[in-house]
Amino acid sequence: MVDILRKASELWDYESSAYKAVKWVEDTLVKHPNFALPGRKALMKSDINYEIVLIDATESPIEKPKKNKNSIIQERRKGIH
Repeated sequence: MVDILRKASELWDYESSAYKAVKWVEDTLVKHPNFALPGRKALMKSDINYEIVLIDATESPIEKPKKNKNSIIQERRKGIH
């Protein structure tokens, strides 16, 4: 699993692409018959050390000021000397 995520991080550099890659990996693993995550109690009793990878794949829109006619005219006037 970790190798898959490392490979995905090498191939996709942007957050939205990373989200798509992780979503694809999750969907692929969930569909596989041999894949099952252990429950919380099984993890607590286990002696295996798990490596956890967290990916912040939240997407937020870029906030840009809205252009209106007055701001465009003011910018043009600033360029005139």
